[in-house]
Amino acid sequence: MLRMLSRTQEELRRAAHDLVARLAPVIGEAAALAVQPTVSESGGGALPGVELPSFAVAIAPRRDRVEAWERRLRRHTPPVFARIADDRLLLDLRTLAPEDLAPLVAALAAAAGQPAAPPA
Repeated sequence: MLRMLSRTQEELRRAAHDLVARLAPVIGEAAALAVQPTVSESGGGALPGVELPSFAVAIAPRRDRVEAWERRLRRHTPPVFARIADDRLLLDLRTLAPEDLAPLVAALAAAAGQPAAPPA
């Protein structure tokens, strides 16, 4: 948890661009991908309501409603939880650990209706 809170903006921006590069061939034309600045909330405990600058991968589905993608991701095993804003799914890189990326890519491939790519 402390590692997630202490990641730098540059680390998060770079991780977001790396995730877009991994997702692009898997999602294909099913959605547009972009990196955008966002804000993470630290949650409860010692830092309730504290906002931290972050970067997110924004996914704008082209064939389905964003809510359909969000529902498929939630029902995936393991489930993926994303925020919806402006008709896009937002995946905050501050909340993702390196070991989360392969299952996340597989879940997004499934949500897009694409075959899962082998782990990178």
